[in-house]
Amino acid sequence: MLQMHLRGLWVAFAVAAGFIVYFVQRVTRALSERDAELAAVRDRAARQDKLASLAALAAGAAHVGNAGNAGTLGNAGTLGNAGTL
Repeated sequence: MLQMHLRGLWVAFAVAAGFIVYFVQRVTRALSERDAELAAVRDRAARQDKLASLAALAAGAAHVGNAGNAGTLGNAGTLGNAGTL
C-alpha cells in the first residue's frame, strides 16, 4: 500500500515539475519577445529624436540664412535709391 502511495507522489511530482517547466519556458519566451520589441521601439524613438534635432537645426540655419539675405537685399535697395538722388 505504501509503495502505491509513493509511486503516486512521484507521478504527481513529475507532472507538477513538467507543468512548471512548461510555464517557465512560456514566460521566458514572452519576456524575450517583449525585450526585443522594447529595443526596437527605443531604436525607433532615438532615430526620430535625431531626425527632429536635424530638422530643427536645418530650420534654424534656413532662418538665419534668410534673415541675412533679407538684410543684404534691404541694404542693396537703399544703396540703389541713394545713387539716384
